[in-house]
Amino acid sequence: FQGTIQAPQSRYGETLESEQLKGGAFLTHADGGTSLSPEAFRRALELEVGHTTHRLYGGAQYHRALREFSMAVRYMPTPEVTEDEIANAAGVGD
Repeated sequence: FQGTIQAPQSRYGETLESEQLKGGAFLTHADGGTSLSPEAFRRALELEVGHTTHRLYGGAQYHRALREFSMAVRYMPTPEVTEDEIANAAGVGD
């Protein structure tokens, strides 16, 4: 048997853009999900997520997805939550 355990990035790797097209993005500027300007949003993706144009797969792709999720959580607006919603979620009064 001849072969390799290394899969070619050109065939199996995905850029962040291609990954988002196939699976969706955690946060996009277009849907109003962030208060950042479009330029600031692109810079944040490049600086905080990194390797956005590299074709990654496996563990490297997984870790990039975790960084993207972490960035999305920091920049997405938080919803207004009422005290009644908190009380109902906590089961107060049982």
